[in-house]
Amino acid sequence: MSYVPRLKEEEALVLILRALADERKGQATVREVKELIGERKLRAWSNEDAAMNVVRSGAPMWHQIVQNASDRLGADRHFYRARFIRIVSSSPHKVLQITDDGRKFDDDLHGFEERLLEYGFKLYDYFDESPLDEGGAWSTLKKELTKREISYERGNERDDLLRSLRSREYAVKHHLNYENADLHTIISGALKKLCDLPVARSIDAWMAGRNYVGELANIESRRESHLAKLKEFGF
Repeated sequence: MSYVPRLKEEEALVLILRALADERKGQATVREVKELIGERKLRAWSNEDAAMNVVRSGAPMWHQIVQNASDRLGADRHFYRARFIRIVSSSPHKVLQITDDGRKFDDDLHGFEERLLEYGFKLYDYFDESPLDEGGAWSTLKKELTKREISYERGNERDDLLRSLRSREYAVKHHLNYENADLHTIISGALKKLCDLPVARSIDAWMAGRNYVGELANIESRRESHLAKLKEFGF
């Protein structure tokens, strides 16, 4: 079986969105969302994700990741936005509903996924964070970055670097000088040397998707552009 990365909360938010998108009224309880994700086979599972959670529910471990993500819907995560899902009811069972913005994001995500497939990657390859966790790769890379006086956002340096590697738009907005120097391509190459195959494949997925990911969830820009056009016509 080919390498399948472990599910993380950021990707779990996407799975929740996709489960809700096909439901009547776009809503379901968190428990139903978990069932829908499994029934529709929205993702292949790693051995760790498929293992039973004997400590808690006895359900597969990925259920807990989805549960954790559903408990933190109000926080923006990379290109996921809190406005994509609203909580209809929190008692006795939490009921979630996808919003119009969430549906637009889901549509855009399908287009992004098709782009990745053209390069031979799955969406979960792009979401994979394992290369930074593999064999202390982040610690080694951080030491090298510090040595070369390359810095990212203090307080969440790892996340800032990951976002810069995944999104050219983000890198240009926050680290234009590094992007102009092609530093993120150099860093990705150095990181690949620290990782074992096939985990390093995910780095290639980041670089393949980084030119297109800026199109996702860019709803504010689309709205501003739309309003500008309306003003041109005197509305």
